[in-house]
Amino acid sequence: MKDKKPKAVLWYPKKDTVFSFNDMGRAELRQTPELKDFHRFIINETENGRIFRQEKVSMVPVTLLNPKNGDRILDMCAAPGSKTIQLLEYLHEGVVDKVKTTGFVIANDADAKRAYMLTHQARRLNLPALFVSVIDARKFPSFKCGSELRSFRFDKVLCDVPCSGDGTLRKNVGLWKTYHAHLGH
Repeated sequence: MKDKKPKAVLWYPKKDTVFSFNDMGRAELRQTPELKDFHRFIINETENGRIFRQEKVSMVPVTLLNPKNGDRILDMCAAPGSKTIQLLEYLHEGVVDKVKTTGFVIANDADAKRAYMLTHQARRLNLPALFVSVIDARKFPSFKCGSELRSFRFDKVLCDVPCSGDGTLRKNVGLWKTYHAHLGH
C-alpha cells in the first residue's frame, strides 16, 4: 500500500495543489480497507468545496488559457463544470476579499439539466463572479454594456468541444462501441 499514494502533478503551474492517483482506480480506493478513511476524507472535502476532482486532461485547456484576476471569460460549453471551477479558482487567485474580484466567468451550456449540475458543483466553491446561461453556443448573443452601449468583448473564451473530459472513453472502453461524433455536441 505504501507505493500507492497521490503524486503531485508536476506540469500544473500551481505547485502542490494538484495530485493524481495514476496507479489506483476509484473502485480500489473505495474497496481497500487501509484507504477507507482517506476515501471518506476525499468525499467530505469534495462535498464542502475544498477539493474538486477532475481528469488531468480536462485541466489542460484552462491551464493554457491562463486566466487572471480581472479577465472577463466566456466558457461556451461549460457543464458539468470542472473547467469552469478551475477558471474561477484562477480568477480569484491572490484575491484576499473574494467579493472584490474584478473579473467574471459566464458559464454557458445548451442543456439545462447539465447547466443545473454545473450550478450545483459551483455552489460548493462559494466564489462570486459566476453567471450561468443556457443558450445554444452557436447562437450566443452579443452584449452591450456601459453608458455608451458599446459592444462587449470577452478577454478569453473557452470552447472545449467535444469536451476534453472524454477521458471517460479511456476509462470505460466499452463506450467505444456506441460512440459517434454527435456525442460531442
